[in-house]
Amino acid sequence: MFCSNCGEASQTSDTYCRNCGEYFVDSSNKFNLIYKILGVDTAERQVGAGIIINFFGAAFSLLLLVFLIGYYDAGQNKNPPVETPVIIYFVYAFLIFIAVWQSLGFILGIGLKSKFNNKNDELSKPKLTLKENAVEAIQTRKSLPTANFEGLITPSVAENTTKNLIKESRKN
Repeated sequence: MFCSNCGEASQTSDTYCRNCGEYFVDSSNKFNLIYKILGVDTAERQVGAGIIINFFGAAFSLLLLVFLIGYYDAGQNKNPPVETPVIIYFVYAFLIFIAVWQSLGFILGIGLKSKFNNKNDELSKPKLTLKENAVEAIQTRKSLPTANFEGLITPSVAENTTKNLIKESRKN
């Protein structure tokens, strides 16, 4: 796979480019049809669409939950009182689960959206020239410690030892 932004090869789908940081949209994703219908073609738009879908999913689940609770609470006040069927309690639990699940998706989507915004902020910074990069590297570089030559083996000793070991290994 090639990056659509910088052209770097050997990329995997559903990740980001190791060269420029561009996020890839996985075209084999099961939600790809939904994103094609919505006109979503980048990962940033995919996250935005996911945020909207999660928000409305959580809101609809909570509204339905409030409606059902209100309906059955109002039924308790009637004469004769309407008893709440047991299955409704399972529906309550299911709607709470869906609302929590969609809310977590919404929160994670907001976090991803902020990462995209941070990436865009970094990309909007002015690019430094090669000379400016070199100057910045020199200014921020820490000096290396002084060399310690104690216990240094001369190259001739190391070469002779290597040659002797090779001869021994050939004999065996």
